[in-house]
Amino acid sequence: MKTNYSITLLTIILLGILQIFIIPAYSTITTASTTNSEAIHGFHYVGNLPNHKNIFFTIYIPLKNTNELFYYAQAVSNPSSPLYHKFLTKNQLQQFLPVQKYNQVLQYLKENNFKIISTALDSVIVAEGSVSQIQNSLGISLQVYSNGTTSYYISEGTPKISGVTIIAQNITQMYLSHPNTLITSKEIKNFDEKLGQINATSPIEAYWGTALQEVYNATSLYKLGDEGQGYNIGILDFYGDPYIFQQLAYYDKITGLPNTNFTVVPIGPYNPNLGIITGWAGEISLDVEISHTMAPKANITLYIANGALPLASIIACIDQLDQVDVLSQSFSIPESFISAFPGQLFYSCIYESDVYYAMGSAEGITFLASSGDAGGAGYSNGPIGTPGYPSTSPYVTSLGGTTTYIQFPGNYTQTAWSNYGFVPNGVNYGGSTGGISAIEPKPWYQWNLLTPNTYPSGKEVPQISANANVYPGIYIIFQAILHA
Repeated sequence: MKTNYSITLLTIILLGILQIFIIPAYSTITTASTTNSEAIHGFHYVGNLPNHKNIFFTIYIPLKNTNELFYYAQAVSNPSSPLYHKFLTKNQLQQFLPVQKYNQVLQYLKENNFKIISTALDSVIVAEGSVSQIQNSLGISLQVYSNGTTSYYISEGTPKISGVTIIAQNITQMYLSHPNTLITSKEIKNFDEKLGQINATSPIEAYWGTALQEVYNATSLYKLGDEGQGYNIGILDFYGDPYIFQQLAYYDKITGLPNTNFTVVPIGPYNPNLGIITGWAGEISLDVEISHTMAPKANITLYIANGALPLASIIACIDQLDQVDVLSQSFSIPESFISAFPGQLFYSCIYESDVYYAMGSAEGITFLASSGDAGGAGYSNGPIGTPGYPSTSPYVTSLGGTTTYIQFPGNYTQTAWSNYGFVPNGVNYGGSTGGISAIEPKPWYQWNLLTPNTYPSGKEVPQISANANVYPGIYIIFQAILHA
């Protein structure tokens, strides 16, 4: 879809940045196209999964002409290219799709009684089966590794189906993290009393997101009649929120915003109650409400992915639907974690995801992702810190954070959100993560930037920054209760 660079993009920039303190990891981390899977550093083999256990697995059939696809993804975003904004049509995308091989694999799975969960772009198949069924029909085993505290399973072996990558794992659960940054007014009072006894440098305050409309001069666009109408905001979150429709309606009533066209699109098995258990429901409320605040008349599509799915399969589904102009992603996995992945796992986790980010970019989807929320030296034992994937992908725009103090009725001060990591009791909570990627190359628009001595020549993040600090916070409606 053609990307809008006015009110809708501004909205998604703010949306991704406001979510920067969420760090769940959903990139896939295994491949079964090798005869020996290496364990993640610090883990050791403890046995196999029980034969009766049912699990998801994903099969990737390699796209054709991927180098040409990467070229298109770059060219359509480069104003100096003759292909600038000449996005690929659905017919043009067909040249990259391995249709014949895909049909063969799909037929094989059906003949062996696997349950097909989802398919995308004639190259990705998510299916379900028992461990014994997977072993007998696909030729791979499911091995369990542990570090004494945490365990994971991963597929191993050479598949009976040639020329594909088979992924079966639950490693992402080890990296799932959702800091509790949503607090009620009662909790704010108790927190304020506690912090009054120590040297707190952050105000326990909040304001409504509508105040940011003037901070980022969106009001000037409103006066011109541009409130995002005709454009489509995409948001990628996980698990779901069973009350999001009611919450958005109540939020509109309180703030005076108009109702908008809001759609939820599940990707994979869907149980929105899990969003409350995992903490994603509150994040979803923030994402949707602030997005609507900044572009009141834009359409909003909320993609809710099942947490067991690998990231590449999710992005492939969004590419296939091709419904949105921009996609906000409020999660990241620190590159310091990725550095512990063996080579085959890195390939499945990063490369496969980049392929589908490139395809979506060539279609005209702008992908945005938060850089992280632990400051410049966060998530790392080293001096240079480590930003998070997918914000480091050359096909994704990385979003950093600022601290915005508002003095009503119209004055404001904005500085970098630059606290040094996390401090107990919520004082100096986090900071906008930035740095240089150790795993991803510079995109074309950074080729002329000098890389500091001793640093890798990787993508430099973030590209854009806006309000993100939780002090002061943003009021949202979550389960019909005011939270900040």
